[in-house]
Amino acid sequence: MPVAHERRNRLMLAIIAIGVVHIGEQLMFGIDEFHKLRAAFDGWYALFPDERVDEAHMLLITLIGTIVSLGFYAMMRGGTPALVVISAFGGIGLKEVYHWIEAIQAGAYTSGLATSFAYVWAGWQIKQEVSHELKLRRKQRKLAAKAVAA
Repeated sequence: MPVAHERRNRLMLAIIAIGVVHIGEQLMFGIDEFHKLRAAFDGWYALFPDERVDEAHMLLITLIGTIVSLGFYAMMRGGTPALVVISAFGGIGLKEVYHWIEAIQAGAYTSGLATSFAYVWAGWQIKQEVSHELKLRRKQRKLAAKAVAA
């Protein structure tokens, strides 16, 4: 396995571990993020009449399960589809920068801030690795096309 893949694999394990520690931090110091996430789903449930809330919940679980399953399938396929999924993990890490904004607005520590630095760093590193690999693949395709044309 090339060194670049080994680094990317280590970064994926790191961001998974950081996610677990990040949730642990929030469980210890406040689950405000959970309440925000829960409120975000209010719009979903509002699309359904009250007597259909169970169906709305099952449909949401099915949609999320399908997205996760497609991610697994992309990882099994390898190549660019796998890189898209890996890049999404990088995006998850990068979005944690919002903890910095919250802390600045609050003028104090907010739950999730401490681990958000590692999360953002790992997300940035993953995005860099994926970008580098995609550029390398494009370059290799161009060289292969030139070789075939010659």
